Amino acid sequence: MNTEGLSEVAVKDAQPVVEQVAETPPEHEAVPTPPVVPEAPVAPAIVIPNLDD
Repeated sequence: MNTEGLSEVAVKDAQPVVEQVAETPPEHEAVPTPPVVPEAPVAPAIVIPNLDD
């Protein structure tokens, strides 16, 4: 009987922790994503002609 009670507490404590962590990264990652996308395609375009020359 004591074992079942401990198992239920561990699952309930783990659920709220995962929800808070999953909601934090999306907001922080959404900011650095836009500036990194436009700079990525520009870097390889300049490196290709330099190597060809």
